[in-house]
Amino acid sequence: MRAAPGGEVAAYRICVRGRLDESWSDRMAGLRISTEPAPEDPLTTLEGEVQDQAQLTGVLDTLTDLNLTLISVQSLPASQNGNTSIIDRGGSASTGQGRLK
Repeated sequence: MRAAPGGEVAAYRICVRGRLDESWSDRMAGLRISTEPAPEDPLTTLEGEVQDQAQLTGVLDTLTDLNLTLISVQSLPASQNGNTSIIDRGGSASTGQGRLK
């Protein structure tokens, strides 16, 4: 499997509206799955490394197939420099240091 550009595996945090059991982790590229308990409107977070964009797309496609609403996809930095990219459903992108225009 090809690594992300630059030869490194990329890490992501994906947030969806709805409940996804931890048993789905293998199907979701081994991402860690946690759900905030809420009786009516739970939020599930998937976090970890993916090998390439094709694997990330596969995870997102599976979430869509499960009718879970995508809230955000956040690219996590390889180093702890605080510079992350966030894409939200509002169509805007931002970094840990401010909004992109």
